[in-house]
Amino acid sequence: MRRIIKHVITQSSDIEDIRSEDLLTIQNISSVLRDSSRFQSLPTGCEALSGLVGNSHVSGRVIESCEDKRILDALASAYRFDAGVSLVLAVADGFGGHHDIYEDCDIAMISRQAVNAAVESLAQCDIVDQSKNDYLRIVANISADIDITRGQSSTLACCRVFSDPSSSTGLSIRGFSVGDCIVFYYDPEAKKINTVLPGQRSVFGPATITSYREDDVVYLAEEIPQGVILFVCSDGVHEHLLRTEAVREGVEQLFIDEEKILPLFTDLSIASNLASYENKIIESVIAAVEKSLAAEPAKAVGDDLSLLTAMVSAEAFQEAHRQYVIEPLVKEIDSLIANGWLASCLQSRKERNALLNTRQQLDATSDIRKGFGLADALNAQGVFSRKTSQRLQQLKSSVGLSR
Repeated sequence: MRRIIKHVITQSSDIEDIRSEDLLTIQNISSVLRDSSRFQSLPTGCEALSGLVGNSHVSGRVIESCEDKRILDALASAYRFDAGVSLVLAVADGFGGHHDIYEDCDIAMISRQAVNAAVESLAQCDIVDQSKNDYLRIVANISADIDITRGQSSTLACCRVFSDPSSSTGLSIRGFSVGDCIVFYYDPEAKKINTVLPGQRSVFGPATITSYREDDVVYLAEEIPQGVILFVCSDGVHEHLLRTEAVREGVEQLFIDEEKILPLFTDLSIASNLASYENKIIESVIAAVEKSLAAEPAKAVGDDLSLLTAMVSAEAFQEAHRQYVIEPLVKEIDSLIANGWLASCLQSRKERNALLNTRQQLDATSDIRKGFGLADALNAQGVFSRKTSQRLQQLKSSVGLSR
């Protein structure tokens, strides 16, 4: 059984009206930076997954005219349901821009294409035994699919967390990055930070999805603890939280500095929701911008930012499975029970009871095979009408069960 539920959390064009404010005085920096229109937290309908985009652009200069600052970052995610559950997360940071509105639109389009293609690639593939060469092929395919007519591009990071019985924790993570986006996690129980997929850049800047060498592709394959908070973010989020390590001449990798970020989370409990973590990180971004502008009042500072946050645990995966698979099936069966044509069936009472039993089995156990196994057994006894039988087969097919 395989079912993939893709969720594009945001597209850059959704919030293109967010503007960069040009400040006349340093005193009102804080209020402008904390304007809610700058940071849009986009609800996914799932407590274990959240996305946030925005900008921290600000200037101490007096500028007579101000163009819209379009957000050039993009986010996307997908759940895959088969033998286990897996979650795919992707962040892209449009490279360059903020000089011309038409160029910005092109860059935003490329970042959207990149996250969509990355999520589809990692959600569809059988990922457990993938090597770096497999990721190089994925990156090459994404690059080939992107429209670079005008020469714009984007950095990209994508990862997939999945149930893995061979892992000592029961969970593993795989992924890749091109450029300076980062994947890291926070373990609220151990109070530890681990950068699992570092960003990378040279003295000339980061590589992009359409302009890279093989050694610019960083890939990830390791186990991940249960109960951690996973973050995927662009440089607009992490730039002030970094430590760097040289990997070869002129090239460095970017890691989240534990000493810089852990103080942000000290007053959060294990039960804190994802919004609490996002708020702490955005507050740190704002503080860094304020500090930079206070030091050089005439300077323009800030960046677009994007942040995906996910709770990673067997319980979170089970809840996603219930929300995205079981609950829609139960609603469909409820609609079958409520349909008026059942009343005209000679076996309507038996059929209704059989549907109720199937619904109860699904709702109580969250086990699709058991629920439909019961329905198949009842169907073999001739309990269901042809119309109901056909609809149940359609529902089985929709969740990847063979007819």
